[in-house]
Parts: sequence; structure tokens; C-alpha cells
Amino acid sequence: MKCLIIATLVSFYFSGCLYAQDSTGEGIRFEEGLTWHEILKKARDDRKCIFVDCFTTWCGPCRLMDKEIFTRKAVGDYVNAYFIAVKLQMDKSDKDSKMVKRWYKDAGAIQEEYGIPAYPTYLFFSPDGKLQYRDLGYKNAEDFLVIVKKAKSPTASLQYQRFYSLVNAYQHGQKDYNVIPALIDTARRLGQLALVDSMANNYMNHLESMKEEELYTKGNLTFIAAFIPGSQSRCFHLFYPAGWKVDSVIGIKGYAESEVDRISKKRKLIRLKIDWVIFEALICSPQKE
Repeated sequence: MKCLIIATLVSFYFSGCLYAQDSTGEGIRFEEGLTWHEILKKARDDRKCIFVDCFTTWCGPCRLMDKEIFTRKAVGDYVNAYFIAVKLQMDKSDKDSKMVKRWYKDAGAIQEEYGIPAYPTYLFFSPDGKLQYRDLGYKNAEDFLVIVKKAKSPTASLQYQRFYSLVNAYQHGQKDYNVIPALIDTARRLGQLALVDSMANNYMNHLESMKEEELYTKGNLTFIAAFIPGSQSRCFHLFYPAGWKVDSVIGIKGYAESEVDRISKKRKLIRLKIDWVIFEALICSPQKE
């Protein structure tokens, strides 16, 4: 019996695949031993989509997906038929294998490019490597198959094609200020916080360059309230001392005052953090005699 188990494991290793198996040996066949570049080439050659299971070693729901869902015959049959499946470890541990370490750079690039806000996150790519669907969290087998079938749909990528096309244009200097707030909202939902910060700073600079009377729209004021860096901003005076006009546009009495209080508390918290860092540096620094 031991020899049979060893032989089975060896055959999986040398086939370059790892199965999430149940007792019948059925389940998703995850590729192993290939780099991301090789996965992309294989997808193009085989004309298959790519399913990436983004997980961490400490994630309980990730382990449940491995044990309870990815081992199902129905799940494995569908995914294996239409997708090249990849398990991508997003954290680092002392027990990581050489293969996991080879993927560190690609895992970091995928995290930065697509934003992974929670685990497990499921990314689905077209055969030419473009993101066409995504979802996250523990799913039962039926719900997971619904997600996978949506990802296979020809229309699945439409919601992301425009987003990434506009982001690409933005990053190449084509800044359409009519769509940037919507891009920021989508980027925030996708967990792409670096992109959110970059676009928000750029859009705040744009707003600060506008004439004051142009700022009094609900969209502009709510954006300013969400992303204003502090009381030093040129836009802060809209909220204080004469915030009644903001209240009138937003339609909420006391809105401006509540935002001033929030900005003030945020500034005090930042100041406390800076003071604490300075204090720690002072008490931990070696004293010169």
C-alpha cells in the first residue's frame, strides 16, 4: 500500500501537476513546476483560460476550499476541461519550498497589479492573459461552479476591460478627469490601494486648480471629504469656517462640521504616531558619553 501511495505521488510530481484530490482521486488539477510566464504560454498554446487560486498558509477558508471543494469531481471536471489551474501562495513562510520561492516575484507582481484584498481570491484570465473575472471567499461547490462558469462566459471580461484600458491610459499620461473618480472607486473595491492613492492625489491636485465656484457639486465635495489630505489643503476652507454652503449642496445639515471634526481627529492621530516614533527613536538610540 505504501509503495502504491509513493508511486502515485511521484507520478503527480513528474507530470508537473498537483491534484486537489478526494478519496476517488478526482478534483482540480493544479499545475506545478511552471513559472507564470510558462503558464501564460501554455494557456495560449492550449487555448485555455487560467484559474489562479490566491491563498495564504494561515488562511482557514483557503484550506477548506482545498479540502471540501477543489476535490469534488464536478468541480474538477469543469475546471480541468476549460482552465489551466494554478495555486499561488501570497505570503511567505520559513517552510516554503523552492518552487514557492520561485513564485515570490510573480506573486508580488500579481498582488500589485490586481489587488488581493482578502483570501482566498480567485482570478480568472483569458488565454491571452487578460483578467476576465474575479471573486473571493469560501464558496460551496454549487456557488463555486457558478463563478467558474461566469468566468468562462464570453462577456465575463467586459467589466474589467474598460477599467484596465483606462488605467493603462492614465499610467501613460492620458488623464481623463471625468472618469478618474469611478476608476478610484473600482480600484478601491479591487484592493489596489497604491493605484487609489496615486489617482486620488492627482485628482485632488486637479480640484485644487479649479475655480472655487466649480467645486460646489455633490460629486466634488464628497470626493474632497473622502480624500482631503488635511487642513493645509486649499479645499479645506470650503468646509470651515463657512460650511453652510457645503451642507446646502450635499443636502445634510452639519455635514461640513462633521468632516472638519474627522479631519482634525485624523491629523491629531498622525501627529501622535509621529511623536511616538520620535520618542521610540530617542529612548532606543545609544547614548553618547
